[in-house]
Amino acid sequence: ALFLIGDGVLQLLKDQQPAAILQRHYAPTFKMLELYDIEEVYVCADSLAERGVTVDDLLIPVESLPRQELARRWAQCSTHISF
Repeated sequence: ALFLIGDGVLQLLKDQQPAAILQRHYAPTFKMLELYDIEEVYVCADSLAERGVTVDDLLIPVESLPRQELARRWAQCSTHISF
């Protein structure tokens, strides 16, 4: 599973143009998550709301969860990698 919280939810916004600020474009990578056996993508509903973003603004299908539920699901995962 992939969990996006805080400003991390902005990584999934549609129509980004990162080349304008000399950054790498990660959108193609997010579309290939299943190749890496990442089948669930969770975003923090509170983080989306705080930034004025909805799931319709995102590049890929996600499950939006309140912060408390997101933490519960995170705790169920046996391995955590943060970046």
